[in-house]
Amino acid sequence: MFERLASLEDEYISLEVSLSDPDVVSDQSALRRVSKRYKDLTPVVECLRAHRERSADAQAARELLVDASDADRQMLLGKHDERLRNHQAPAAGAAVFARSPPTGRRVLFIDDMIPLRRLGSGFVRSNDLINAMAALGYAVTVFPMNLTRFGLATIHADMPDVVEVMHDRSSETLATFLAERPDYYDVIWIARTHNLDRVGPLLERLVTDSNKPPQIVLDTEAITALRDAQYSMLSGDPSFDVDTALLREFANLHLSQNVVAVNSFEAAKLRTLGPANVTVIGHLRELRPTPRGFEQRAGMLFLGAIHEVGSPNHDALEWFVREVLPFVEQALGWETRLTVAGYVSPDVSLATYRDHPRITLRGPVEELEPLYGAHRIFVAPTRYAAGVPYKLHEAASYGLPVIATDLLCRQLGWDNGRDIIAVDPADPAGFARQIVALYRDAALWQSLRDHALERARTENARIDYEAAVRQVLDQHRE
Repeated sequence: MFERLASLEDEYISLEVSLSDPDVVSDQSALRRVSKRYKDLTPVVECLRAHRERSADAQAARELLVDASDADRQMLLGKHDERLRNHQAPAAGAAVFARSPPTGRRVLFIDDMIPLRRLGSGFVRSNDLINAMAALGYAVTVFPMNLTRFGLATIHADMPDVVEVMHDRSSETLATFLAERPDYYDVIWIARTHNLDRVGPLLERLVTDSNKPPQIVLDTEAITALRDAQYSMLSGDPSFDVDTALLREFANLHLSQNVVAVNSFEAAKLRTLGPANVTVIGHLRELRPTPRGFEQRAGMLFLGAIHEVGSPNHDALEWFVREVLPFVEQALGWETRLTVAGYVSPDVSLATYRDHPRITLRGPVEELEPLYGAHRIFVAPTRYAAGVPYKLHEAASYGLPVIATDLLCRQLGWDNGRDIIAVDPADPAGFARQIVALYRDAALWQSLRDHALERARTENARIDYEAAVRQVLDQHRE
C-alpha cells in the first residue's frame, strides 16, 4: 500500500511542477485537468506526509525510552498517568484497539461497494450515515462486499478522515478480516438486505464463538419485493406473489437485533414480518437554495445513477424520452431541453441519446449546485422503485420544483399540487401537460419551490437524523 501511496506522491510533485509550466497555464483545458487531479491528490499526500512525521517522532521517542533510566521512566509515567491509563498495553493485536478510545463504540459498516456519493442508488444515503456516525464519535470501518474500481484519491476525497476504509478488501476476505479482529466491533451495520444473506452464516458463527457478540443492524435501504411487484405490474405479469417474495427477502431477519427502514410505510411492512424494533432513518439534506429566479432558468433536469439496463432510472429515462418528450416538444418547441446527469455504469450505454437534438448527456457531475441552479424543472419519471428517492429531497433542497410520478409522491408522503406535481405514468400526455404548465407559470413554480424547501427543512434536518442514528447504535450499549 505504501508503495502505491509513494507513487501518488511522485505524481503530486510532478503536478506541482506542471502548475508552474507556462504551457499548462496558457492552456485552460490542461490547467483544469491538472488542477483537478492536484486537488484530488492533496489530502492523500498530506495524510501520507503526516504519517511519516508521526512515525519518525514515535521512533525517536522509542529510542529515548531505551536509553532512559528507571527513575526517568517512573517520572514519565507519573507525569502522564491519567492519559496513559486509557492506552492499550503492548500486546499482539493491540494496535487496532488503540486506534479508538476505549469508551467509544466501534462500528463495522458493510455495503455492496465503498459508498461514494457519485454512485447514487442508495450509496449517497450510506455515505451520509457514515459521516453522521463519525461526527457523533463512533469509530467506523467501511468494508465493501465487492472490490472497488475507484482510486485512493477519489475514495479519500469522499470519506471522513477518521473513517477506516478497507479499500482493497471484498466478501472473500471478510471472514479472515473478522478473525483478525476478535471481539473488536460493538456493532455490525449491514446495508441492503441481500448482504445479510451473504454474511448470514458468518454472523451466526461470530455470535456463537464471540465473548462479546456484536449488535447486528440491518439497514434495508429499500424493500426489493415491493419494487419487483411494481415491475411485474408494468410487465403485465399478475402472477407475482409479493407476500412470498417478502418472506424470501427477509428469511435471515432473525439475525439482526435492529432493523432500519427508509420511510414509515416500509417500516410498517417490516413490522408485519415480526420485528418490533424498527427505526426509520430517511435522508439528510442541508438546505442550499440556488438564487436564480424563474426567468433566469431553462430546461429540464433528469439526474440519477444508472447501474444496469432495465433498472428504475434506466427505465424512467427511456420511457420519458420515448413517451413524454415528444409531447413536450410539440408545446415548447425550441425551448425543449433535457439534461441527463449522474453515474452511468460501464455496462450501460446511453449512446442512442448522444445525437438527440433535445438531450444533453452530462454523466457524473461533481459540483451539482450549478446544475440545479441553471434548470427550471426537475423531472423524475420513475415507474417502479422502493424506498425514498434521495434525488427528490436533493432537488427540493436546491430549490428546484419537481414533477414526478405518483409512485414517488406516495413514497415521499408529499402533497400533490403543493409540494410536488405528481402524475400517473399511464398518462404520458398528461405528464407532458404538467411540465408545460409549470414551465410557463412563474407563480406556481415559486409556490412549489417554497413548499418543497419547507418540507426538506422539516424532514431532512441534521439534528433529527443524527438522533435516529444514535438511537440505533446505542440501543444495546452496556
